[in-house]
Amino acid sequence: MHMEWLADMPDERLMKLQVLAFVEEYCRGLTLRDARELYVEAFDPEPSRDALHRA
Repeated sequence: MHMEWLADMPDERLMKLQVLAFVEEYCRGLTLRDARELYVEAFDPEPSRDALHRA
C-alpha cells in the first residue's frame, strides 16, 4: 500500500484494513477446526466442558 493512499483514506476504512491485516497474520496457519474453536471460545457465553479441559 502506498503512503499517499493512506493519507487520503478515511479513518474508518484505514481501521478496517488494519484489523483485516491483523486477522490475516494472526490466523495464518490455522486450520478450519482451530478457527471454529477460536470462534466458539470467543462468543459462547458458557464454555463446554470439553473446552475447559483443553485449556
